[in-house]
Amino acid sequence: MTKAPAPDVPQGVPVGVLAVFSISLVLLVGLGITAWVSAWPPRPYPASTPEEMLDSMTAMVTAGEAGRLPELIEIAPPDDTTTDRERMADLYIRLGRVLEAAGDLTDTAADQFEPEIVQLREEIERGEVPSLMGSLADAARSSGGGVNLGFGGGPQGRETASRSVAALLVDPYRQLAEGRDRITTTPIDADTVALLWDGYPAIPPFGLLVRRQDDGVWKLVPPTQIPMIQRVLPRTESEYQIWGSLLATLENLLVDLEKGVRSGRIKSIEGLASKAIESAIVPMGMVMMAYGNAVQERDKPDGP
Repeated sequence: MTKAPAPDVPQGVPVGVLAVFSISLVLLVGLGITAWVSAWPPRPYPASTPEEMLDSMTAMVTAGEAGRLPELIEIAPPDDTTTDRERMADLYIRLGRVLEAAGDLTDTAADQFEPEIVQLREEIERGEVPSLMGSLADAARSSGGGVNLGFGGGPQGRETASRSVAALLVDPYRQLAEGRDRITTTPIDADTVALLWDGYPAIPPFGLLVRRQDDGVWKLVPPTQIPMIQRVLPRTESEYQIWGSLLATLENLLVDLEKGVRSGRIKSIEGLASKAIESAIVPMGMVMMAYGNAVQERDKPDGP
């Protein structure tokens, strides 16, 4: 009896082909998951009351979404007819990117400089590190009115300014994230409340307000009633463009600082503050000079 030929046996799949197939499958699945996740609606942050708005701001920070804080900031007062709301909304988007970059720097610094940050926080609690704005004001007084980012007032003044910059860079949202229970409100009218910190007006002597918008959402009101702030608000197209350049410069600076900390190129909080001041003083100075010139042109009798 003739023996039937053996059936063809499939050859084994080469290991290399199997590996390529597996990797491709993982990548495709990963891309599919990424697309699916990116299609999710953003996390809701309600603000139907002033307290809910404050809670949402705190939640944004603790969730690592500080870049969304401008969503709860009023673009312009209801009776403001001089602000280009569309252009200002664009600036708020840029501001959100700055705040997001600041949050990334904070997270990276917390991993790299934890003991130094603990010490810095203790200095802040003891009142040994003033706010950055206070340091700039002191520097301006000591230099006859010219703000120089703390490079005046002698070694002590420079050290104080450096610590203030460091505190701002590595701990910008701490009071909002950890001090929510210290923030309360008091009514001004049916649609406006004032913020209190430990029972006293926030940002004295000007105060800080929260206002209900036309859609019922409560938003933080920037202190634009202060004449100094009113004067520097953008009004012309060139001024909006300069503000955009300023925010882009800040974002790039924060991104570069975060990379420096993560790579180990920046090795301490002191080094971080020094690098920030060194990197900011020329480009920021140039942008602010350009803006000052633009505001002077606007203020001319025949200006725009």
